[in-house]
Amino acid sequence: MQFTTNITEDEYVDANRLKARSLQRTAASLLAYFLTAAFWILLIGAWITEHIFHANILLGQNAAELQSTLFPGAIAFLLWIIAFRAYPIYSARRKFRNAQNLHGDLFQEITPEGLMQKTAHGSYGFSRWRDFSYWRESKKMFIVVDPTNVFCMIPKANLSREQRNEIRSILTAALPRQ
Repeated sequence: MQFTTNITEDEYVDANRLKARSLQRTAASLLAYFLTAAFWILLIGAWITEHIFHANILLGQNAAELQSTLFPGAIAFLLWIIAFRAYPIYSARRKFRNAQNLHGDLFQEITPEGLMQKTAHGSYGFSRWRDFSYWRESKKMFIVVDPTNVFCMIPKANLSREQRNEIRSILTAALPRQ
């Protein structure tokens, strides 16, 4: 099957997210969100009870001391979320803008033997399915990932339902899905 497509910045960001998706990252994100929420709810609750109700109901007599102890942790977890959620998106967008070979038409040929991609800038590559480790799918695209974590993108935007099903069947026969 042969087709020509363009890769948008949002699709490139989606492909990076899809490649990075794992159970460990999901668990770490949930832990960070939970701890950050707990710290901030405790701090805000203590501030409200102290300044509005003029009592230290939530944290007891040593409220100011406990607040000053919890505040660095609350900031650290907030920075953790920013570092692991916001920076990768910023980094992927910057990489896309700097990679001129991703701008323009992308000719792709998918066969039971492998994947061939040729860019409008003259880059050309063919990889056999045995050179890849696994494939993943999102609403916007398919990606195939090699053992060094380099991935090839197959955007779904200009593909018909039949073409998507054909790609899915070729990938299912050739590689494990993750």
